[in-house]
Amino acid sequence: MTELSTQVTSRPPPQGVLLSTRACIARPTPSGGYEGIYLHFDGAPGDKLPLLLAARRWRFRGDLEAMQTHLIDSPTTGWEEIGTDLLDGVPPVLAAKITGGQQWPSVQLGDGIPVVTTDGSTPQRDLITDATADDWDIEWVYVLDADAINVVHIPTGSRQSVRWSADLLNPLGDQRPGRRQPAPSTTPPRPAHPRRSAAR
Repeated sequence: MTELSTQVTSRPPPQGVLLSTRACIARPTPSGGYEGIYLHFDGAPGDKLPLLLAARRWRFRGDLEAMQTHLIDSPTTGWEEIGTDLLDGVPPVLAAKITGGQQWPSVQLGDGIPVVTTDGSTPQRDLITDATADDWDIEWVYVLDADAINVVHIPTGSRQSVRWSADLLNPLGDQRPGRRQPAPSTTPPRPAHPRRSAAR
C-alpha cells in the first residue's frame, strides 16, 4: 500500500476547529469483509447516514450498484468530502432539514487537499479493506449492502445495520436502553465546516 498523507494548504481552519473525522465508503466482499474508498471530512454518522440514505432513494433511484460505482469506483484517490450534489431530486424541504439549509459540492482528494506520498511518488489508488482500515486511522466505515448500510466504528469494533428504509432525520432509530448503537465519535464535533461556512 502506498502510504499517503493529506495536508491542508489553503483555507486554514479557525483556532480549535477539528479538521476531519476520517471514514470509508465501502461495498461488501464475498469473504464477508469490505473494500472501499477514503473519505476525509465529516465522517461521523450524523453527517453521513442521512446523505447516503437520501442519495440512494432519489439521486440513484434505488440503484445500489450505480451508487457504489459513483462513490467507490469514480474517485481517483479518495474523497475530501461528499456533498449536497448527492441530494439531487430530494424534495427541497427535506434536503434543507438534512443539511441545515447549507449546500456544498463533493470534492475529490487532490482538488482541495493536496495528496502527498511519504516517498514522493505519484499517489496510487488504494482500496481500504477490513484488514487495513486501522492502518488508515479510519474511524467510521459505511458498507453499502443490499439491505442496509452497515456502520462500523473501527476504534471499538461496534457495528450497526441501518436499513435503507430508515428515517432520514433519525437514521439510528430507537435509542431506548438495550438497543445497540454505534459508539459515539471519539472526537468532538466541529462548530462549522470550513468549506460550508466560507463566503462564496
